[in-house]
Formats: sequence, C-alpha cells, structure tokens
Amino acid sequence: MDFAIGKGQSLFPAWMRVNVEVRLLLASDDGRKAFGCSADWPSFGWLDKRPEVEPKQKLRELLELVMAARTAYLSNANFETAFGCWWKTQAEFLQQENVKTAVPLCSSFALALFERAVIDAVCRIEGLSFYGSLRQDRLGFRAELIHDELQGFSFVDCLPEKPLDRIKIRHTIGSNDPLTADDVDEVDELNDGEPFTLEEYLAQDGITCLKIKICGDRKRDLKRLDRIWSVVSHSKPTITLDGNEAYDDVTEFGELVEKLSRRSPKMFEQILFIEQPMSRAKTLDSILKPVVETIESLKPLIIDEADGYLHAFADAVKVGYHGVSHKNCKGIFKSLANYALCKFRSGDDGTLFLSAEDLTNMPIVALHQDFAVISALGLPHAERNGHHFFFGLAHLTDQEQRAATTHYPGLYKQRDGELFLKIENGQVDISSLQKTTGLGVASEPNWASMTKLEDWIAEFKQ
Repeated sequence: MDFAIGKGQSLFPAWMRVNVEVRLLLASDDGRKAFGCSADWPSFGWLDKRPEVEPKQKLRELLELVMAARTAYLSNANFETAFGCWWKTQAEFLQQENVKTAVPLCSSFALALFERAVIDAVCRIEGLSFYGSLRQDRLGFRAELIHDELQGFSFVDCLPEKPLDRIKIRHTIGSNDPLTADDVDEVDELNDGEPFTLEEYLAQDGITCLKIKICGDRKRDLKRLDRIWSVVSHSKPTITLDGNEAYDDVTEFGELVEKLSRRSPKMFEQILFIEQPMSRAKTLDSILKPVVETIESLKPLIIDEADGYLHAFADAVKVGYHGVSHKNCKGIFKSLANYALCKFRSGDDGTLFLSAEDLTNMPIVALHQDFAVISALGLPHAERNGHHFFFGLAHLTDQEQRAATTHYPGLYKQRDGELFLKIENGQVDISSLQKTTGLGVASEPNWASMTKLEDWIAEFKQ
C-alpha cells in the first residue's frame, strides 16, 4: 500500500493544491492480483472548523491521521472480506489516543481513503463493478453490525434493480458567488473561457438542480435568496439549502425558514431539504428536538458535518432529523448502513433519506468513485463543485487525459483543447462507469507523476 500527492491547477495557493491518492496491491489466496486506488481533496477547512487552529496546522494534522490510518490498515492486511477488514481496522484505529482527540470527520476522512482502495481492489479481484459486488455480496457487508435493529434485514433486496446511468448535477452557489454580470469585478474574473456567473452556468450546462449556501445572517440570507430566485425562477429548479453550520441560534434559523415560506412561497415549494444549519457540536443535542420538529414540519433537515461517527444518523433521527448526506470521505460502509436504515424504517416512501453531497471531488478517481456509489444507491442528483475550482482535467497527465476519453465516453468533452466534465441538460452520463471493473476507475493513475506523501510532508514542514 502506498500513497502520493498529486498537484494541479486551481484557485488555491500552492501548499493547498494537493490531492491525496492511494495505491494498494492486493493478492488473493488463489493467486489473483489487482491494484486498488482512491483519492480525495484534503478539505481540512470543511473537515476541521476550529477557529483557533491555523490552516497549515489543520492540514498537517489531517495528513498525519492519513499516515496513521495507512499503518492501521497494513496491520490488518490479511482479511476475508473488504467489510471485515474495515470493521476491524476502524475499531482499532478509533481507539488510538491521538485519534480519540482528533476531529471526528478528519478521522473518518483518513479511514475512508483506505477503505475505498480496499473496496476497489476487491471488486477488481472479483471482476465486478461496485454495484455488482454489492448485488452478489462479494464485499461481505453486514449492516446489522453497525445498526443492531437491522438484524435479519436483507441489504441486497433493498438495492435498486440496476445502478443509475445518469445523474443530475446539483450546482453549488456559494454565499458570495456572482449571480449575473453585474456582480463581476474585472479584477476577480478569471477570463479562462469557462462560466463565471450563475447565469453563465445555467446557460452552458442547462442546470436543473441547485445547492444554495446560506451564511447565518437571517436578513442577508433572505435578501440573497430573493436575488437568486429572480435569476432562476423561470426554470423552476430543484433546490437544497446548505447552512454549513452557520446558525448559532436555532430559533433564528427557524424564523428564517418560516419567513421564507411566506415571503417566497414559489421558491420554498422547490426546496427539497435543508442541510446542517447548526454547528456540529449543537446538532445532536436532544434539547433542540422541539425546534427541529417545528422546522421539519415545513422542510426536512439533514445532517452533514455532524455525521462524524458511525451512529450519528441514528442519533440525529432521535432528535427529529430525517436525512443524512452521503460523502465517500465519511466512509462508504457507513453510508451503506445509513441507506439500509432508511429503507428499513421508511420503506420506499422516503421518510428517511440520503442525499449526495460533495467534497470537491476531482476527476478522475475521487469523482468516479463517488459517482459509482451514489448510482448504486439510486440517488438521482448530487452536489458537484470540483469543476468550479479546477480547470477541467488539466491537473492530469496527457496519458490520463487520453485514458479518460477512451474509457469514459460521454462523461467528458473537449472545449478549446481542454477536457471538461460534460454536463448537458443539467445531468451527466455515467453509463460508462457501470461497465468498469472496480470502483468506477478503469485504469491506474499515473503514479510516477506524483510525489510520495512522506516527501511532500517533509517539504511542507520546512
């Protein structure tokens, strides 16, 4: 098992322009061999929101957890199933003293990197896609070990009949993102030929789903939402709101929801759910249950940053929440268990549900692996924001870009000599991923183009 840092073009400073990629070599008892891989943008600013800790220190601590997770997985290198390997490793890892004091989401991120590499390798050994491995129970997944009430519940039977071939893109609108040309300062505009304003994205990609960030200031949020609706109302898009832990006062947030329902009823009707309005520290406090239930009577609430441990969603349901985000960086097996819990408790009526959110998933590995999971679970739309911050596939080598056009027809397209995610009518065609053995990635990344993590950390500390 090895891991490396890939560097790419972006809006971020050099020390933040990193993408952690894992390479695993797996051999079965009968002599079959395969590689496994995974990748993620180390988004320490989302994972770890401690205001008193400097950004570079957050990144350093996160990467130290990644290295510790690697050691933990290597100590359980002999295993019978991918789930069994993860189940034992995560239990041991979370008992380490340095992990006990770490930010839970950071620990989840570190574990999930290697969890995905193991899953990918096992799928390749079996010659199956991720969905095929779930359907044929080749990963050994046992939801009842995570949620006791699922004893006797058939996970395989609750899977969709087939994975999705297309997924709608839920376009992210940041709290300061320009909406129209009137918002653009010539100094800030990139002039790289790609969309810059919301209007431009709508025109180019035909977006039908939006994820709107709110900032925690009720008056400012209402004014911003009014403006956004004035830009998009003609297309009546599906909308989700993301609180990003912005509201310290849950009562004030409740007033925002109630006022928005009266002030802009047509927009409010298009809102599916609201994500993580309060801080992760407050979200699961049972004292909030009456207020949460009042808000839930108007719109469902889901947890995201508060989903830092295995049973967080089950605990959130007790407080009155009805949904939880899926992100590969929080763990695939945890999401599978949460999906099973939703099906067990609410059947197909959607009372409890998963949503597909993003952690700046960059192509190819991180993006495709996330698509593979959400398509297997039948989640019809997903937040995608990596293509906002990175210039298509320019961070990849020429070899990797050529492989993308060969292995994934319909998923990427050329514009002005560069490859970009192909979003048409607000959706992407991921049918090529269903024909791929493994977790959505057809060929190995170009490891030779990357820097070993140990070397990068040594340079980073100087």
